[in-house]
Amino acid sequence: MDSQYLAQLNESQRAAATHLDGPLLVVAGPGSGKTRVITCRIAHMIASGISPANIIALTFTNKAAQEMRSRLEQLVGPSQVWLGTFHGFCVRLLRRYARLVGLPEHFNIYDADDALALLKEAVKASDFELTHAPIGVLANRISYFKNRLVTPEILESATLSSDEYQVGQVYPFYQQALLRCGAVDFDDILMHTATLLRSNQELRQQLDERFRYVLVDEYQDTNLAQYVIVRHLCVDHPNLAATGDPDQSIYGWRGANVKNVAHLERDYPDLTVVRLQDNYRSTPEILTIADCLIQNNENRKPKELLAARQPGNPVRLAIYPTARAEAEDVADQIVALTEQGDFHPKDFGILYRTNAHSRLIEHALLRRQIEYQLIGGFRFFLRKEIKDLLAYLLLVHNPEDGIALQRAINTPPRGIGKKTVEQIASYAGKHGLSLLDACRQCVQFAMLSKRATTSLKSFLSIYDQLCSIVHGPLLDLLQVTIELTGYREHLSKQKTSGEESSDIATNLDELLAEASELDREVREDQSALEYFLEVAALQADTDKLKSDRNVVTLMTLHAAKGLEFSCVYVLAVEENILPHARSKEDSQQLEEERRLLFVGITRAKDQLQLSYAKSRGFSGQGSGVPSSFLMELPRSEMQILDKTESSYDEYHDDDSQDQYFDRRPVEWDEVSQVGPEEQGDLAVQFDEDCQLPPEEITASMRKRLGRSASGRAILRVGSDFEASPPRMNMALFQKGCLVSHPEFGSGEITATSGHGPKKSATIRFFSSGDSRTFRLSHVSLTIEHPE
Repeated sequence: MDSQYLAQLNESQRAAATHLDGPLLVVAGPGSGKTRVITCRIAHMIASGISPANIIALTFTNKAAQEMRSRLEQLVGPSQVWLGTFHGFCVRLLRRYARLVGLPEHFNIYDADDALALLKEAVKASDFELTHAPIGVLANRISYFKNRLVTPEILESATLSSDEYQVGQVYPFYQQALLRCGAVDFDDILMHTATLLRSNQELRQQLDERFRYVLVDEYQDTNLAQYVIVRHLCVDHPNLAATGDPDQSIYGWRGANVKNVAHLERDYPDLTVVRLQDNYRSTPEILTIADCLIQNNENRKPKELLAARQPGNPVRLAIYPTARAEAEDVADQIVALTEQGDFHPKDFGILYRTNAHSRLIEHALLRRQIEYQLIGGFRFFLRKEIKDLLAYLLLVHNPEDGIALQRAINTPPRGIGKKTVEQIASYAGKHGLSLLDACRQCVQFAMLSKRATTSLKSFLSIYDQLCSIVHGPLLDLLQVTIELTGYREHLSKQKTSGEESSDIATNLDELLAEASELDREVREDQSALEYFLEVAALQADTDKLKSDRNVVTLMTLHAAKGLEFSCVYVLAVEENILPHARSKEDSQQLEEERRLLFVGITRAKDQLQLSYAKSRGFSGQGSGVPSSFLMELPRSEMQILDKTESSYDEYHDDDSQDQYFDRRPVEWDEVSQVGPEEQGDLAVQFDEDCQLPPEEITASMRKRLGRSASGRAILRVGSDFEASPPRMNMALFQKGCLVSHPEFGSGEITATSGHGPKKSATIRFFSSGDSRTFRLSHVSLTIEHPE
């Protein structure tokens, strides 16, 4: 049955998309149209008479799932195909069958912070003193065992090393505490689901019958728990279609096992294998570099990357004297390419091994007023003000949640101190009560001080009022929570700067906006609160990536998987960074590090630059030695840019001096001259409020420097100042001043802080009523003069 969408596929893609019954492995190289094949295959299955309700497609991120869902709807319209993440699917199953694993249906999902707080309580309860491992290491080891389906009972009967013995002493108490709180951590979601399927044959058969066709994306990233789940869903109806690329397996540190791909041939002898090798993303030059690199991995099946595009620019290898010089030059390249009109900011992706490498490039972009989004920073739902409010919602959803109660009970402060909470917890432990029930009895029997009793009554009153509206819209529940707790007023009294206070207020508004949006998305068979809490718990870093924003993207190599950019810069390709120092003694880890660089290289469509610095200078990392991976690349086919003799070598990479402007002497005869007729209002003068002596001016500012008729320096701010509204003296931006912002419109400055280039202004915008804080050196504002 041929359709228009099938006609657009190449031969290999069509073979994969039209395969209906029986096991299938699609080995899909980077840029080979994997997502198109998956969605076309589902569309073809539906067109061939397979019920959408019998199809389930699993992937690893909400962003990937949303992309697939959007493409599928374009082909077949809305359907009953279950398309989502592994964790989302498992949470739905657990909600229905929670009692079979000792959980309530309204269980809460703990984030890493809440899980760690409970683990600390478990350590105390176990009476076991940690001698060799900090609490974070203990948490990682427990996660390691859970991903491999090792329960406390299994660990108890095993022969253990000294480190494993410590885990074995605490792990049972931690798991009991989770069940007592009616909660799961992130690893439990998979472990409980795998346990369900392995231990309940009748349920396994029912689910196998329901989901007759299972599609798994990025199969090389599955861990043992995920492998077991998929395997048990495909016994009676072995219609498993696994898509992935062993060369892009980069999550071994969190339990992913690249060997799961090889196990498919063992589990399904009649497995059909289709290879997608035509790359539609990258130029031949980029693919040549990627191919040369990955061929050095021994534990892989040979696969060739075939370029479908015409030749382009050679891959660049840039050598810098310092990490700061590296960041400055990359930012300058972005300015140049965008000013030429060849690319837009959203076309650039800057990748690095760890988040610690983002600081210098962030500063370099800020100095040039280049907007960017940082992926992998502090997640929205982990911010204190957000977690404070979520604690109330978690407790309303699950009254057994002791961790949520401990956070909410004195937030905002209401006179219930640590000692009072300890008394309540002690009473709860002695009588086998939840903390919430213990609170009620402590009030009923006047077991606490008069002040604590009064405060506890107030807290319980708020809780009961929230419970009375829990089944209504989520937005109403959140707004009432903020109102009853007085949380916004509490924040306004905190000793924070104007900028921080505005950011916090903005976060609350964003939370309300998120609630309003989720109210519209929630399924009929699910409460809005339950859906919201799942979204908050299961959100990944890349889910916040805004592909429609015209900004540069900064992210780690791990987070970049599945994405693509016209221009990619991979920073700090140095020994002990990439490959990481910890991988040097383990051949498997070293191969994963090589795959990580392979993933970074294959994100690039048109231009790619790899770089290293002879001096990195933070935390003792980096040796000034180029990565051994660079030695595996064909230098003769690359453009080598040696920047060590350029003007950048005068930068000092001193991380103890985290200054906004680099200190660098500027030779005034090198500065371009700007006549008075060119200066106008496009410049910011160095007056008493914005003083930058010559030694403060960076090389990155040189092109924007000039001299007025009086010899005073003129600084042109921003990479695209020709298109910007007139810039004014920073001293003119004062409280009460009316200004105009190109995006938010007119508003009034309600507060200012700082001086010179760090001066900030808080503006209340008339159209929305919202207040936002900006650093004046980073924003285009025009002063409005009243008529």
